[in-house]
Amino acid sequence: IFSVPTLAVLPDFIKCDISDLTGNKLQSITIETSGNDDLFLQDIYGSFQVESCDEKNCLIDINYIYTLKNIGSNTMDITKLERSRGNMTENLINLMPNKTLDIGEARLVNESEILDICIPAEISTKIEVEADPPKGASCFTEDEYNAIIDDIECRVDVDIRCEQVP
Repeated sequence: IFSVPTLAVLPDFIKCDISDLTGNKLQSITIETSGNDDLFLQDIYGSFQVESCDEKNCLIDINYIYTLKNIGSNTMDITKLERSRGNMTENLINLMPNKTLDIGEARLVNESEILDICIPAEISTKIEVEADPPKGASCFTEDEYNAIIDDIECRVDVDIRCEQVP
């Protein structure tokens, strides 16, 4: 990883070499800095990959906030809190230290993830929650949200939309 300060006067070319531990050159790349050739985030040149450009970065932190609210007439103990995204399901119950919700009480659960915004995708997130009252049957609810990352032609200025699935 290397970076060039934004305010620095760039040379006409930047040359990068990769060598093994014995000094044998494995790869060499020369980057022309004239601006005549486009470099896009996530472009790969051999073993080099463009990760960021000044404030533009493909990898951004996303913070998901799930709100769990007891809308019933009994105190509830949360027994299941699972999130599915893509083909992976994650148990999030440990993100909730106090699993008891009084009548009308709400609790926020935070989850962070690093998202690559340079690759167009539709990311579906499904939350499943179960809760048990002191007496009676368990309650179950689920919600699903979609995050859409689109427009590969605009790889630096991407647009992210979140939509709740009906």
